[in-house]
Amino acid sequence: MGRTKPAEPVILTFALLYNNEEYRANALELIEKNFGKIAQTSQTSSFNYSRYYEKEIGPNLTRQYFAIAGTFYQGDIAQAKITANQIEDFLADESGRRRVNIDPGYVTIAKLIVPTTKDATYRVYIRDGIYAQPMLYFLGNTFVPWEWTYNDYTQPEAIEFFNRVRARAKAEFDESIGKKS
Repeated sequence: MGRTKPAEPVILTFALLYNNEEYRANALELIEKNFGKIAQTSQTSSFNYSRYYEKEIGPNLTRQYFAIAGTFYQGDIAQAKITANQIEDFLADESGRRRVNIDPGYVTIAKLIVPTTKDATYRVYIRDGIYAQPMLYFLGNTFVPWEWTYNDYTQPEAIEFFNRVRARAKAEFDESIGKKS
């Protein structure tokens, strides 16, 4: 029989989609206020994989990933998604259209998980209308996508970023349990 144990600490991440530097700055300020200091930042890349967000946010979208300093309790990821949605609502224009899209997630040694409000066959319900989606898994010496992974998460700059976050996670987790990397 398996025994329960506390969930391992994880690194909290955010994917930000925007088309205006002012909205990006406002979103990052609120992310740091609610979740902590940003410790790692990816390169920016054009988001041209879908037109889904253009109706609300507008054209010429940019994607950027961030990781928060320290560790995060993975059991709180549903609340992180709820808070991210509240930040999106706060930053919305007068008509309620989003100016940014903020997707939290977390990195472990083995995977990247991203919460969502939409169900699918490969998503698991967490709580309060939030589902967990495995986005990447670690194989060999790099993260690799699942067949359902969003295209922007499969790009080399995204994989490189999450590999760097994983390296930091491994170092922090090894240190917290007294191991040397």
